[in-house]
Amino acid sequence: MMSYADKRRKDAREGMAKLRLKRKKEVKDLTAQVENLEQALNYLKAHPEERHQAMTPFAYARRIRAKRYCALNSQINNHKRWISFFMNATKRFMSQFMLAVDEMDSIITNKAYNMSLEARPSTPKEEEVEDAVKFTIDANFENVAKTWWFDLVESSPLLSSTIVEQVQHNVVYVRHQHTRAKFKRLSLAGVFLDEEKDRITITQTGITLDEQFPFVEGENRSNGMQWIVFQHITDRLTQVRWSVMNFCPVNANGPLSLRETAQYMQYPVHPNDSEELLLLKIQSGFETILTNLHDEFRQRCSRFKLEPITLGFRDFPIKSLSHLDMDEC
Repeated sequence: MMSYADKRRKDAREGMAKLRLKRKKEVKDLTAQVENLEQALNYLKAHPEERHQAMTPFAYARRIRAKRYCALNSQINNHKRWISFFMNATKRFMSQFMLAVDEMDSIITNKAYNMSLEARPSTPKEEEVEDAVKFTIDANFENVAKTWWFDLVESSPLLSSTIVEQVQHNVVYVRHQHTRAKFKRLSLAGVFLDEEKDRITITQTGITLDEQFPFVEGENRSNGMQWIVFQHITDRLTQVRWSVMNFCPVNANGPLSLRETAQYMQYPVHPNDSEELLLLKIQSGFETILTNLHDEFRQRCSRFKLEPITLGFRDFPIKSLSHLDMDEC
């Protein structure tokens, strides 16, 4: 049995332990308050125009809540714009349709090229590497462009390609089908050499309606355009800028709904899924597809580290392209 003296010593030890924990907690709380005050002070130093405002806890909380509300509201508005775009897509993209007009294929292809020039104008040499770089590849820019072109017109594990028609010496009408997503695509692909700006641009414009290729039952076609700029930096360094504009996929009845798009892309869809959730699934799926194409392309270009600077022309339509008239749009 514990003696009276031992019991008092035990109680004293426990009391001191509780006191130390209490003081430790007080020090921690005071330290946190000091950090918060220092942050508020630094903010006021950086924003002297707000020094007249009372720094009460309630005002500070309202300011934080307002900032979070603005950020969330911006995300919601962005999602609403995407939903409206998918739900209300109409035939306003008539410039992407194959019409019975002479030289329409050239006009469509040149439009994508001119849009790429507006989106990615030439910049001074000292600013090129820092100006909106997508990624760089350790290879000559002609080799990199040829690799992309061959991936575009030749089949790969991710994309089945068939050249339907040689429209011009630098433009082909090609049919694609994504292996995983099961999306079909008719498009005009063009390659343009700009000797003055020392770069090559490859464009691809989706064609949704074509009397030569009517829709079959259950067929869906992706829609949109893209351009890829291959900028020469050095003989063994290329800057690649890839821009994509995806429009609403279509079938024989018109634009697909969000649910139809997600189902056809083989993503899990549940009856209670909201439009926002469906949109996130579609966005995630497209990002995965683009990432796979990007990774495969970089892998194919890695072989140039061990090969000569220049690659054979094969069927790459690059000669005399700088003399083409690109004023049409």
